[in-house]
Amino acid sequence: MVIASLWEIISQTSQSLVFFSIGLLGFLYLGFTAALGGFGHDMDSGGHDVGGGHDVHGGDSHGNETVISIFSPKVISIFLVCFGGIGFAASVSGASTFWSIISGLATGIALSFFALILLRAFYRQQSSSTVDTNQAIGRTGQVTISIPKDGVGEVGVTVAGTYMTYSARTQSGSPASVGQRVTVKTNVGGQLVVETA
Repeated sequence: MVIASLWEIISQTSQSLVFFSIGLLGFLYLGFTAALGGFGHDMDSGGHDVGGGHDVHGGDSHGNETVISIFSPKVISIFLVCFGGIGFAASVSGASTFWSIISGLATGIALSFFALILLRAFYRQQSSSTVDTNQAIGRTGQVTISIPKDGVGEVGVTVAGTYMTYSARTQSGSPASVGQRVTVKTNVGGQLVVETA
């Protein structure tokens, strides 16, 4: 009887330790990717895999939609955190191994699916709000922050039905004051080169 109770305590402790370790592993990985900028640098605007664990197909000017895989490291780490955390809590509260696993799986799947939906919405919004700068070429806009001689200012241009502001400089290097109309000539590294109208 005593040996059976002792074995139950040991198995309960090791079970809790396993769940705790799984949750901790997921949490550490999630924190590691966030610290290294993993939530912003994995966009790919070519609609193809980049490799190295990148999990996003980014939207681009060709209409490719931003998609995050269900096997994204972020989604998997969220699953691990939820599975381990809920499994640990169930185990410590005295639930059997079976019910600890079931509750961890159910919560992990539900919350990682919810996180997947949120991440997809976030990246879709991010990709749609960052309208391709090349779409501004040939359009007429207005200076919103004055452009100094041989310097950089800002212009506002309506692109794809959305009013956007961009860093800009004049083609000739001449200054342009706020409110002055300009025509976008080209895009150099995300910065517009404009000509005063």
